[in-house]
Amino acid sequence: MSRASGALRQLGAVPVPVTGPIAGLTPGLTPGLTPGLTPGLAHRHAIAPGLSSDPTLKVALERRTMDGQSGSAGSPAFAGQGVLIIGGAGGIGANVAERLVAAGARVMIAGRDEARLAAVSSRLGCEHAVCDATSFEQVDALFDQAIAKFGSLVGAANLAGSIMLKAAHQTSAADFRSVIDQNLTSAFAIVRSAGRVMRSSGGAVVLMSSTAGEVGLPNHEAIAAAKAGVSGLVRAAAATYAPAIRVNAVAPGLTRTPMAKPLVSSEVAEKASIAMHPLGRLGEAAEVAAAVVFLLDPANSWITGQTLAVDGGLSRVRPRMKM
Repeated sequence: MSRASGALRQLGAVPVPVTGPIAGLTPGLTPGLTPGLTPGLAHRHAIAPGLSSDPTLKVALERRTMDGQSGSAGSPAFAGQGVLIIGGAGGIGANVAERLVAAGARVMIAGRDEARLAAVSSRLGCEHAVCDATSFEQVDALFDQAIAKFGSLVGAANLAGSIMLKAAHQTSAADFRSVIDQNLTSAFAIVRSAGRVMRSSGGAVVLMSSTAGEVGLPNHEAIAAAKAGVSGLVRAAAATYAPAIRVNAVAPGLTRTPMAKPLVSSEVAEKASIAMHPLGRLGEAAEVAAAVVFLLDPANSWITGQTLAVDGGLSRVRPRMKM
């Protein structure tokens, strides 16, 4: 066994619990309706019961159509619009918030660490709120707070989560519940609240999946279950809330953030991790953040139900073998 493969095996045998924005794991079409076709009649069996007759649906579609036309004319799509970022104080989340603020959005970041949130919001000039994303009640209150502050939301992203690498037989019930809560329950809570308050105005929800949910990696059983669940949630929610709310996810590979730092704590582990990615390097927080903003952007309103891999090819491409 090589030193690199031995390092990965050792890494996989030890749990690495981390909280914060997900960083991934190691190993100008304008929306609208066809003229003469109404939301209640168009693809009636594809629209969830209760949405096809929703009187707010037409308002959401008309608003999104106007937003798309505005964006195509060159005005900033996010200018003056409210966006909520859960997990907004970490490496990826802060980068997402910074990009949105620069685009003119009115941003609220949320998470559990008041001090880190305050530091980021002070630097960027955005709002912040403390919230445990695993609590349905707290997430509901957070969305209500954002709506009260901004009037409406055009986007919400959940970047909260954790990493734990353990084989299934080494994973306790408490370990498993924690991984599911921090990664899947939080995602469901955000979709649930967004569905409640964003149906009338329309918008986009972006969740964080992972390469581990797309390809089999050793010692990733718990996180793979959680992240595969996120990707399934994306598809179902996209079907339920279309056409008012778009729902997508980003699935990163190993990305350089504070949360992922323990995974590449040694030179050998870092080299082994890099070798798994066909592009020959680890990802940067800015690259994942750019994908999140892309999916939130009202200008990209023809995309829903997708999990976008931003992983250096890890999930789809076999690395070149060195002979």
